[in-house]
Amino acid sequence: MKARSWLGAARKVSLALAATGVLAMTAGVSTAGAATTSNLQYSTDGGTTWTTSATVAPGQTVQVRQWYSNDGTQSETNASLSTSLPTGFSLVGGSTQVCLNPSTTNIGSPNLSELDCASSNEASVWSGSSLQVSPSAGHNGESNGSTVGDLATGRKRYLNLQLCSYAFGANAWWNNVVPTAFPNSDRDAYTTVSNAAGTALNCSGTGGSTVAASSSGFLALDLLGKKYLNLHQCSYRESGGGGGWYSSWTPTAFGGTDFDAGTNTSNTADSSLSCGDVSGSYTYQPLSSGLQALDLTSGRYLNLHQCAYTQNGGSTYTSINPTPFGGTLFDSGTNVSDTPDTALDCGAPASGYQRLPDQSGFQAFDLLDTTRSAGYVAYSITAPAAPTAAACAAGLGATEDFAQTGDLTSAPSGTQSSNGTLTVDWSTLSDPCGSTGTPMADPRVAAAAVITMAGAGWMVHRRRTVAA
Repeated sequence: MKARSWLGAARKVSLALAATGVLAMTAGVSTAGAATTSNLQYSTDGGTTWTTSATVAPGQTVQVRQWYSNDGTQSETNASLSTSLPTGFSLVGGSTQVCLNPSTTNIGSPNLSELDCASSNEASVWSGSSLQVSPSAGHNGESNGSTVGDLATGRKRYLNLQLCSYAFGANAWWNNVVPTAFPNSDRDAYTTVSNAAGTALNCSGTGGSTVAASSSGFLALDLLGKKYLNLHQCSYRESGGGGGWYSSWTPTAFGGTDFDAGTNTSNTADSSLSCGDVSGSYTYQPLSSGLQALDLTSGRYLNLHQCAYTQNGGSTYTSINPTPFGGTLFDSGTNVSDTPDTALDCGAPASGYQRLPDQSGFQAFDLLDTTRSAGYVAYSITAPAAPTAAACAAGLGATEDFAQTGDLTSAPSGTQSSNGTLTVDWSTLSDPCGSTGTPMADPRVAAAAVITMAGAGWMVHRRRTVAA
């Protein structure tokens, strides 16, 4: 009994020292005004409910989520989520993934209708029982084995990109993506950023212009977890007498792939222009087309510039991208930046062309949404099947608590720590420590006990034999 009391006291001192160490590591870290948050939660019912503490049976599997959020207006750098598994718990291989779950406001009740998860490279993000992973690993162009990365701000979900085509002759078009300076909202297009996907073309022709539906189109581009907006501009020209220009940056309703443009969002930058077929007397114009892979993680604003030109007062050519025409001729200044543009940026026209100010326009789209920054790293762990010999020697109770700390570290917010507790219910085992005080479920410990007892019996037998 004295030995057990001494071991129990030593164990308490050890736990106290460990707790002191944790406090020492987090001392001096101020969370006042911090943009980031971190929370550690567990589920024992397959993900239905989540709590900061849970009671489990020996050998039971537990789901773990370490949540994070960046509620500020600037991205955090050098960001990582880290933790160490409680002693005796083991990782379920292949269970680690990093998930974007931006619309969740109550982590105890995640919104699983909006979820983007990427499986992690566990060989890279786990070292033994210790985890370190980037909150964007597998997203926004980051490797799924990243241990340090960016913690982006919240972002609106969709770019609803419009192509509004208006006819003003047999082969002449005004093609717009944003509102223009033309009077009475005529010939406008209403591209938007929103948390809802657009479902229909959004154009305005109140001044008498009629939308040419078959030459128009729109895309609801999903920005969730995507690094690049690959903006394709495809230009075509009618080779007959009218010589009309037609520009496209989305698929159209024309039929098949005729006049379609391959604009998309992706974690990889497109390197070649994707333009559809042509029909009738039109021909593709490569020098007046263009491609931009816009890095959405590089800024808060998508500054979309529409530059319109006319050839001797006739047909109109529209550009929303830089082109390979030569120099900056016909180039549009569309970009992503941390600041909104305040003026239209258009390249000079080539000889024989003039810029059309009233058919041009620009819009600075604010992609930021600070309410949409939640996400988590998820994995599953298995509780120990039996108590340790030390726990048994210290006087094992019916339950044993195991603490876990999860950290979110980033700049400039510093370290935000969260804590959880898993309680193993040993009472579910008939004799967790065995009659000898050693955990019978561990065959190595049990075998050692048998050998020790056998050796002691042999010594007693030998002494009795000698004494006789």
